[in-house]
Amino acid sequence: MGDSIGPTGGVVLRNAGGINIGNTGVIGTLVIGGAPPPTTGQLWMAPMPTGPVVERPELAQTLRSALTATDPALVALTTALEGAGGFGKTTMAAHLCRTDPEIRERFPGGLLWTTLGQHIAGAELADKINGLYELLVGAPSAVSDPELAGARLGAQLDQRPDTLFVIDDVWHAEQLKPFLLGGHRCRRLITTRNRAVLPHSAHAIPVEPMKHDEAVRTLTESLTDMPTRTVHRLVALTGRWPVLLGLANAAVLEYRRQGATVAEAGSWVLEQLAVDGPTALDLDDLRSRERAVAVSLQASLDLLDPDEQRRYFDLGVFPEDTDIPGSVLALLWQSTGSLDRRAAERLRVKLVSLRLATGSWQRGPALRLHDVFRGFLRHRLGESRLIELNRALLDGARTLLDPPAAGPNPRSAWWRLPPEADYVWRNLSYHLAEADSSAELTELVCDPRWLTARIERYGPVAADRDLSLAKGPIARGIRRAVGQAAHLLVPLDPSITDTLLSRLHGTVPGVHLAAAARETPRRLLTPYWRLPDRPDPLLHRTLEGHTGSVRACIFLLDGRLVSAGLDHTIRVWNTDSGSLDAVLHGRPGWAWGCAADPNGTILASAHDDGTVRLWNLPSGTERGVLVGHQGAVTGCAVAPDGT
Repeated sequence: MGDSIGPTGGVVLRNAGGINIGNTGVIGTLVIGGAPPPTTGQLWMAPMPTGPVVERPELAQTLRSALTATDPALVALTTALEGAGGFGKTTMAAHLCRTDPEIRERFPGGLLWTTLGQHIAGAELADKINGLYELLVGAPSAVSDPELAGARLGAQLDQRPDTLFVIDDVWHAEQLKPFLLGGHRCRRLITTRNRAVLPHSAHAIPVEPMKHDEAVRTLTESLTDMPTRTVHRLVALTGRWPVLLGLANAAVLEYRRQGATVAEAGSWVLEQLAVDGPTALDLDDLRSRERAVAVSLQASLDLLDPDEQRRYFDLGVFPEDTDIPGSVLALLWQSTGSLDRRAAERLRVKLVSLRLATGSWQRGPALRLHDVFRGFLRHRLGESRLIELNRALLDGARTLLDPPAAGPNPRSAWWRLPPEADYVWRNLSYHLAEADSSAELTELVCDPRWLTARIERYGPVAADRDLSLAKGPIARGIRRAVGQAAHLLVPLDPSITDTLLSRLHGTVPGVHLAAAARETPRRLLTPYWRLPDRPDPLLHRTLEGHTGSVRACIFLLDGRLVSAGLDHTIRVWNTDSGSLDAVLHGRPGWAWGCAADPNGTILASAHDDGTVRLWNLPSGTERGVLVGHQGAVTGCAVAPDGT
């Protein structure tokens, strides 16, 4: 594979051996909760609590001090146990934002809140940022590049008084990058279970298991007469993990509602938890987490009848970090358990009340499954059952097609989904892949009618993601064509349909193009001859993001690309997806060159300010700065021995 330097900030990849480069982004949703505070005209966003919130004074004071400090450092809530959820990061952040008068007074510009998740990237990430921009200015934004969207949002934040900006559930450094542009009067609060995503200058606050007295208050919320011995044993068995303490509390409350005394209910839950012994909940052992969840969940699962339990396990079919509308739950449960909409809504409410799920609002009542619980459910379901459930959900979703598709294969008309079926639009390719329906998936995502509908709604990254799941030479050819023309597939006149179909000539069978042309509700521009501006057939993707000239690039041993530019940044790219793995800020000097050690663990960059900076890979943290040059350093190299 060769490479060339673009004079205006682009890195062009040319493939000499037919290697397929692609796959960007996964679908997600914008989560906005809470209500504005009494202060007139002040925007204040924060999720509502899903249950009782127990004060954690020491943690709250540490967080309050960090947020109200005058220095500009990022503030981050991280887990003490790397990779674990359920420690209360989001709960702590939301509770402090909603209730603390000092926080509200400190930020007259208000509170912005967005929740990400593991797979939000590309155009879907830009969509979240666009939603925040629209909230601030009252006008929509259709930017599909996350960094451009982030720059627009940052420019708006620069015009506001001091504002608190919470970026919740960050998994990857490239997710965070667009939210760090502009907004110099913002205080940003990050919640993440992956400390490696944070800039080295961030003020990280670890959220550990609750202190004993905090755990007792969580366990005994609304329970005043549970025997002390039972309380202490339950606290020990839950490992002082907030998510498990909440489950135990909800189970005792429900048994009391059914007629048991608090002592009887507590003893019953304790007996259930004690079957596997305290080691099942030893959170120092990462392999024990599933047993910890299984043991703690069982007390709440026993409050469901057998059919309700089966319906709860059905939820393992849904993607992680996704709000599931009540209408979609009804589609699934009608297919697997003959529940009508009213019964489905009653079960949704019950699951939320037992803290087996989190209630949310997605243009109507919705539900979100904690990723700790989702992983447990999927493991218990097994591959064959997950395939069955995905097929059942798809059968339910087909009833939404309006009008019904004509011809012998009505399954190929998913582009006729109604606009309000947003969940299905976003997640259809995921469920087709999970249902092991590769033939239908490939046929669908290669159809220009689906491609244009997806791109118009969610941008080219969404279409690229669909195509990455498909098989066969046609899918590969379309994916390449979409990747090559991604910068052209924006809302313009001619339409996206015109532009896309003109690029697919010679790639997609003519019957598909003709069908797409027939369904276009207006005159369509189509090329009579091969377009003269078609890219070189060796071009796979253009990496866009540098705002100044790109002066150097190298490939790492793992196939990633590093580029150095005159925008003071060094960027690490995933060439399979075209996404950014990291942005390394080499200020104040322009970056003129870069080199990596033979093991690919240390990166060196040469800068205009006379320094050579060393970076750790893959974390992207700064390792050190070499000084001594009296002028610009325009290049660097690494010897085979690493010097």
